[in-house]
Amino acid sequence: MKTTANLGLKKPEGTDVVNIDDLNYNADALDAEVIKKASSTQDGRMAKEDKVKFDGISAGANKVEQSSTNGNIKIDGVEKKVYTPPTGTNPYGTTKTDVGLGNVTNDAQVKRTEMGAASGVATLDSSGVNAQAPKAHTHTKSQITDFPSSLPANGGNSTTVNNHTANGTPATTEKTDIIKMINEVFQSGTNVKSDAISAVNSKGGSLGSDATWDDIIAAINAIARGQGNAVESQVLSGVKFSNSDGQLRTGTMSNKGAITITPSGSDQTIPAGYHNGSGNVSAVAVPVANVLSGTTIAGQTGTMPNRGAVTLTPGTADQIISAGYHNGSGKVKGEPNLKPENIKEGISEFGIMGTLKEKQDIFNYLLNIPSGSSYDKLTPIGFVEGEGMWFMQGTDSNGTAILLNSSGTVTKTLTIGGMGVFFHASKNYIMRQTYPDKNIEITNKSGTVITTIPTTYYGTGLFGCINQYNNQIYFAHATTCDIYNLSGTLLYSATIPTISTNASSVSLIPCKSGAILLVDNSDGTSSITTISDGGVVNTKTLNKSNSKENKVYGVLLNALI
Repeated sequence: MKTTANLGLKKPEGTDVVNIDDLNYNADALDAEVIKKASSTQDGRMAKEDKVKFDGISAGANKVEQSSTNGNIKIDGVEKKVYTPPTGTNPYGTTKTDVGLGNVTNDAQVKRTEMGAASGVATLDSSGVNAQAPKAHTHTKSQITDFPSSLPANGGNSTTVNNHTANGTPATTEKTDIIKMINEVFQSGTNVKSDAISAVNSKGGSLGSDATWDDIIAAINAIARGQGNAVESQVLSGVKFSNSDGQLRTGTMSNKGAITITPSGSDQTIPAGYHNGSGNVSAVAVPVANVLSGTTIAGQTGTMPNRGAVTLTPGTADQIISAGYHNGSGKVKGEPNLKPENIKEGISEFGIMGTLKEKQDIFNYLLNIPSGSSYDKLTPIGFVEGEGMWFMQGTDSNGTAILLNSSGTVTKTLTIGGMGVFFHASKNYIMRQTYPDKNIEITNKSGTVITTIPTTYYGTGLFGCINQYNNQIYFAHATTCDIYNLSGTLLYSATIPTISTNASSVSLIPCKSGAILLVDNSDGTSSITTISDGGVVNTKTLNKSNSKENKVYGVLLNALI
């Protein structure tokens, strides 16, 4: 498909197939070009008005702008002075004729502020007389010619006495008689002198009425202007005082008023200044029972006993830790024999759970088995400490589980609800097999089924047990022992010695690390097999003709079954 030269628009030909994408492409290309308009940073179309302006600008022209400074313009953003006149010329070419002052010369002009002012020029009134009053000044006698030796009386009164001026109004009460005026002045001086003597004597002086002014001045100078040696920091702030130098001073001592100090573990500074006597130190309530004996706080002696290092020996009863101070070296004695293997299983001693299995005497359980035809067929299936001896009562196909105490009393009975056999009773579970479905069932002690394991085996030569050490189920049949977890999942299938269907004695006994299989076949072969919880098998074959091995076999049977 052909395209245009500028925008690359698609131009369909007769043989081209035009679709909506081609039309959209052309529309988008046109839209992108039509909306572009030239800017200072983007190429594009130009308006015709802008083209006219552009054509009127010379090539290489600068950008000229108006300046805010008189006489300047901006060229490309830089201030430029338009014109600088030559030195000594009128920068603007203005003449005195231009301003209408044809008679103006270049002589110095008198400023308005200088008229009638000091160092200025005088001004005349309308009569041509100087409007300013003459400035006061003094002329010496030598500066005045023809100065008379005496002046005539003014209205009959002389204005001079021995060439001294006598003008003015006297301050005395007498205004005309000079002698009276002099006497008045003398008397006034006498009164002042008498008052001065009295004032000096009131300050501790001893002047007589005939004391001269020199005596009075000396006595005044001898008056103590102040006493004491206090300084500003020793006088309350704002209080005026003086000391021996007689200068009036102002105290600067801070007025602290009544402050309260609360004791702490460190010294408390008492601020300098005046204290009004109402301040206090807060009382300290010392709990003497919590303070070590012999220690004194705020004048109060502690009563707490010093226990030092105390050693406690554990016993069957709680040991009281005496109240008082313990120095951290005390201890509770340890017991090296306090170990799980030395503590009865299920018993906790000081937080250590015992693992020691106590051997139980089952003699009374066997001795006191009830008599009667209903108890003729009893097969022991387990002994549970604190609970009793479990037996399967009846035949192999319709067994019932009963629990006997040491007195031979039946305390619990469990039935299958059909045909079946019981294999084993552990601390928490019962293992049984039902018929005809041949399932292995794990129940609780109330007979409620917890786990069901389907099998294809039933009849003689089948044995089972529950190992509560590792929560595993062992089911032996023919030459195999299947190991399951309590959920019924098969974990291992271990090969074991052949168990004949007419074996005289077979026992499958759980132990801590697995199970022990004891087999006594009627053909004279016997064996002891250990089956680990991981399915590992080890077998020891016994020969009945060997009396020593027979004795070992018998001991195991008697001890474990």
